[in-house]
Amino acid sequence: MSVIILSYPRFWTAESYDVVVDSPLTACLMPGYVAAVLKERGISHYLIDAQQKGWGLAEIPTCIANLMGQEPYLLSLQLIYSFENTDKIIQSLKEVKDINPTAHINLFGYYPTFAYDLILSQYPVIDSITLGEPEITIAELATALGKKESWQGFPGIAYRDTTGNIIKGAYQSPIMELDSLPFPCRIQSETDSTFTYIQGSRGCYNSCFFCYINPFYGYQAGWRGRSPQNIVREIITLLEEPLKSHFYFADPNFFGPGLFGQQRAMELARLIKEQAPGIVFGFETRVNDIQESSLALLSEAGLRYIFLGIESGSQRWLDRVKKNIRVTDSIKALQLCRRHGLNISTGFIMFAPFSNLEDIAENLRFLKEQELLHTPTTTCHVLYHPTFISWGHPLYCMIRQKTGSEYFLGLDTFEPRVQLLYEYQAEVSRRVLAYVQGRDLDMSDSTPEEEKIFKRLNCLVIEGFEQALSLTLKTHKLPQLEASLSELQTTMLKKLTPAKACLSARSQAGDYHKTALLK
Repeated sequence: MSVIILSYPRFWTAESYDVVVDSPLTACLMPGYVAAVLKERGISHYLIDAQQKGWGLAEIPTCIANLMGQEPYLLSLQLIYSFENTDKIIQSLKEVKDINPTAHINLFGYYPTFAYDLILSQYPVIDSITLGEPEITIAELATALGKKESWQGFPGIAYRDTTGNIIKGAYQSPIMELDSLPFPCRIQSETDSTFTYIQGSRGCYNSCFFCYINPFYGYQAGWRGRSPQNIVREIITLLEEPLKSHFYFADPNFFGPGLFGQQRAMELARLIKEQAPGIVFGFETRVNDIQESSLALLSEAGLRYIFLGIESGSQRWLDRVKKNIRVTDSIKALQLCRRHGLNISTGFIMFAPFSNLEDIAENLRFLKEQELLHTPTTTCHVLYHPTFISWGHPLYCMIRQKTGSEYFLGLDTFEPRVQLLYEYQAEVSRRVLAYVQGRDLDMSDSTPEEEKIFKRLNCLVIEGFEQALSLTLKTHKLPQLEASLSELQTTMLKKLTPAKACLSARSQAGDYHKTALLK
């Protein structure tokens, strides 16, 4: 029995593009790890990225049929949160099944793990869903199918029994020794990118209310890390490919807990410096894990990019979502990272279903004091990006009754005045982002005139948000507030329009190149 591990094309809408995280970064390596375990066990498989191959939804059933013919096979699809496009994706799987009824269709990943009941109830074409960590479960499923043995009741699988009842198996025991896993298989689109992703750990030692990392792996799994020696061996292997020198750790939390986490990071820095000198790398981390001793060694080893999970400048909000950090931890982390000359990105949630206007005012004050509103692209993202409560978030069940959405809880759950403020800023930010297109992230080729345009845009966005927030704080009647914000938005968009013409002309002349670290 052969296995197809398939990643579908990505679908973006204005609403879903605004979501801070629609699937954790670590998901990008999940198919590769599944393929690597299958390869290690001698199971025939194909690792396919439909987007990289240029397959649209309409082409996928025929392409798979051409590949597999009428032979029985297991199709395991990583289903990312696709919101309103989920139905289209699964309908295309029905066409796969129509062509070859012997195919077993399995879903894995974050969304299927949490929405298994909904999916199995609505879509008979889905034979099984892998819950949580997928590598061992999919390998065992493939082996059983190949031997024509029963797989129902396997740990880590949800399915329908013969009477149509949905059965959820217990999670597989988490893979505690990540060094036991083979290095992930990679496809051409991954090896062609500027940054090569590496997974150095799984899980997190904290459990923030807005995060679904630990619910996915199981709370008993906690944070698990590969050994520094194992990580560096993979880096050395990847360095054998030409032009591979930039790496990004796709870990939810790079550092492990406490003193152990710091010591492990320092050992990794030492080994990189000794065995893979000259590489550049980045990672994501909680702010309370930023310590001078480890940061200094990591910087010497090639750390240049860091993503800090600041989330908010409001201590009330941080406490409410059980972030377990202080605002002062964020300030200290920023100071240390700047001292070492790192390129800093921030995870920041300006709007959330449980934010109030005082939180937003605290956020704005924090962002200005810490000089985090420095370019139009950064400012626009930080000032309007919301978080949505998707399947798997601990808060999902608590507030789902406020919306009819099956996929995520969004603007319906915002406090009404917060929602109006968000809608004002969303339109302004989207407009400026369309004008700038990330070109302000690297201004090495910019002229003084262009730098003036970027600076002016940035000031206008900040000033507009300050005015909108002030209006929202002092206006309690919703119709009056809506009219005032609409008028302000119209005025602001008119002020922004001249920049569009200037930047469009420069862009058409080919004077720009865009460089950005994409997450």
